[in-house]
Amino acid sequence: MKFISSSRSRIIDPDNNPLLRAAVKPFIYDHFCAGVNCKEVKQTIADIKELGFAGVILCHGKEMQIEKSDDPSVAAADNVQRAKAEIDFWKQSNLETLHMVGNGDWIGVKYVAFLLERFKR
Repeated sequence: MKFISSSRSRIIDPDNNPLLRAAVKPFIYDHFCAGVNCKEVKQTIADIKELGFAGVILCHGKEMQIEKSDDPSVAAADNVQRAKAEIDFWKQSNLETLHMVGNGDWIGVKYVAFLLERFKR
């Protein structure tokens, strides 16, 4: 799964390969996600509430990994800029998610950042 999720290949990337997306989406994505847009999320919420639940918890979780580089050409400022861009994306996604909650619903907020340092042996 890591190979597929981190691939830059148009053949192996589910976002660029409709056949692979058709195979992966129902078994992986749909199991954990309410939808890819507001319309799909609202339909999922309606379906869940039809089952008798009073509400749902929507969460746009974000995990980020920053690796410390031994290469002096990769400045710490580059990592800071990357982190700020990721945080801004996460913030905007949570604001969009907030507009999808209704009566009885909650919004969960999750952000995890990892700084991985390479240890010399």
